[in-house]
Amino acid sequence: MNARFALAALVLAALPSCGPTHRADHESALTAEFAIGSALEVVTENGDVSVMVDPGVSGLTIEAVAHGAGDTDGEARARAESIRIDVAVRDGRTVIRPQYPNDERRSNEGCSFKVRVAASSDIFVDTSNGEVELSGSTGSARLETSNGSVHVTAHRGPLEVDSSNGGLVLEDVEGEVAAETSNGSITLRTNGDLSQPVRLSSSNGDLTIEVASSPSGTLRAETSNGSITVTGMQLGTLGGDDRRARDIDFGRPGPRHVVSTSNGNVRIHVGVR
Repeated sequence: MNARFALAALVLAALPSCGPTHRADHESALTAEFAIGSALEVVTENGDVSVMVDPGVSGLTIEAVAHGAGDTDGEARARAESIRIDVAVRDGRTVIRPQYPNDERRSNEGCSFKVRVAASSDIFVDTSNGEVELSGSTGSARLETSNGSVHVTAHRGPLEVDSSNGGLVLEDVEGEVAAETSNGSITLRTNGDLSQPVRLSSSNGDLTIEVASSPSGTLRAETSNGSITVTGMQLGTLGGDDRRARDIDFGRPGPRHVVSTSNGNVRIHVGVR
């Protein structure tokens, strides 16, 4: 072996292991008590999270899929089966999260959740790598994912959404909205009148706002590389001629809204499609 190949072999031998290469899933279901009006929090890694407010359920129902990892198929299955679902009340919140063997999560391990709750006050979701869905909720909601899309339907109340890499679709939402993604589009559809502040931001994606009724307040729209279009309203209510930055006055007193994207188009539509 010549010196170059010997050095390469030495470097490869010194590299750390990438972790377990086998993965297995284990499904489970459980029910738990839930105090009406209390906050709900779901925290996980490497998993999708769906939360639905459903008055037809009693308390809290949880469907979980644990993702275990191991050096063999058998070890991965054993790890998946040993991941437990922890439901506990902490600081007034009902918290759902996976509990790993010896409190040690291996690389590629995680857990997905489908949660149904009878009623909601505040809802918090945090997953390091997965999609998030929320529907039928009221009160404050804060949704975070490091790598995944977010879909919210029929939410009433303040809404905060943050994704490092994924598209955001917010449908039939009413209340203050702050939504940000590093790489993806954002679509906001509301039957309200934008009477609460809206802030949308994307580093790389289109921004679309569809308002069913006549909105209130003003809107600042900015794009570094794209266009700004407004449909369904009189162009006389627009301020500024810059296609990359525009102030829109909806003609009614209200809050100041701000939407900005570094690389994408901004579209505003008023009226029912």
